[in-house]
Amino acid sequence: MTHDTTQTTMPPALDAEAQAALAAMYALTEDAGYRLTRETVKLAEFVSPKGRILYIEKARVSLNQIRCCVHPDHARASLLRMDGVEAVSEAHRFHSNMTRFPTRLHGGKTPTAYGWQVKVDTLLGFHRFLTAFTDSPNYVS
Repeated sequence: MTHDTTQTTMPPALDAEAQAALAAMYALTEDAGYRLTRETVKLAEFVSPKGRILYIEKARVSLNQIRCCVHPDHARASLLRMDGVEAVSEAHRFHSNMTRFPTRLHGGKTPTAYGWQVKVDTLLGFHRFLTAFTDSPNYVS
């Protein structure tokens, strides 16, 4: 599936509704100034003009359940205060494909990358989050 000029890698089990939701999320992210830099079946890595990294989770995607991961150095409390955010994970989420985030041991012998999972319930909320996240200072408390 393509949108604009970017070739995307869709998870094999996504139905048409989920694919449309993901395409809309990509378009909003790119409109906010982020550039798609890396993609796997499960994650899409975007980088803002300021170098801020955002991973969009591609599994179990829908327009009313948008999940992304941000750098663990961001204060959880500041993420919760951002416009559009419905929830932030209480503990860091781990994923080996978040290659631009720090790593630590998490139940295995190999360190795994980790970050905060941010949940947004609507496409409008995702747009508001992207604006707030892009404009916020790095790693605020």
